[in-house]
Amino acid sequence: MNSCVVYGCTSNTSTADSRVQYYYFPKHPLVAQQWLAACWQPEPIDIANAQICSIHFDSSCFSTEYKMDYLGNYTKVLKFDAIPNLYLPNTQQSIILKTADDPVSTDRINSGDIKDIMVFELQTVPLPVNNFVTLTTNQIADGCSTSQVLADNEKYKHVTNKTQLEHIKNANLILKRNCEEYQMVINQLKEKINRRREEVKLVNEEIRKISRHLDAARINNLSVAEQRNILSKVFSESQIKILSGKKKIYWSNDDMAMGYTIRQISNKRCYFYLSKKLNFPLPALSSIKRWSTLKKSELNGNLKKEESKFIEDVE
Repeated sequence: MNSCVVYGCTSNTSTADSRVQYYYFPKHPLVAQQWLAACWQPEPIDIANAQICSIHFDSSCFSTEYKMDYLGNYTKVLKFDAIPNLYLPNTQQSIILKTADDPVSTDRINSGDIKDIMVFELQTVPLPVNNFVTLTTNQIADGCSTSQVLADNEKYKHVTNKTQLEHIKNANLILKRNCEEYQMVINQLKEKINRRREEVKLVNEEIRKISRHLDAARINNLSVAEQRNILSKVFSESQIKILSGKKKIYWSNDDMAMGYTIRQISNKRCYFYLSKKLNFPLPALSSIKRWSTLKKSELNGNLKKEESKFIEDVE
């Protein structure tokens, strides 16, 4: 059976109007303290199970929302900061319980004060049933925005006065300064890394230059036999002689066949580009023409097969 815990109120589900609704105490400690003070019960109240009926709330305490209970009935939804304000046993304004250890203070926490504050581990503060601080209606209205912030985030439950808020602000400023110092160190390290990367690029470029000079010097220091051994992997014997500076050489059939193939798969200008511009050792076109005519004659049986070599004056 649901019943109202306000002192002197006899509303319960068995005797009162069915339209009367019952609301459990809010979970936020500040609002729950004001509910508890509004009841004016001489006996201890278990706020985990206690309820207050809708008779003690005016229309401004309810939101425009409705919710459906397990019986399918729609009930009005209280605002998160609603405080009982009708038909109470005492006409003075709602009160907030304060701990005996904390000095009495009417400092209010503004939403702007608590914004961007880093909150640490929550602490449970015991709340005895004495040492009340009276708040006026205007003070409660001014604190609605703060209650909004506190109710939205459970980690702000322990912030009840400006002393605690200042402590959190100081801790937050220390953290902020530390973060700024760390960011400065990070930026300095990034600049140092960029400078080191540029130095590495310059060193690598210098290494490449030295490597090229070293390769050139190594080639110049090679003996004739070593040079011929290296060139023989790419060029023929006749081509090596031309590269060595000889004016007259004998082209073998393989050399002539290579020149003939290059001439057939490219045009005359390409052949001259290889031989004259790039100085690639190739037979002259006239020699290739005579060689190809001879080979055609041999294939036709007009001439005997014989191995021949051509002498060419290298221009």
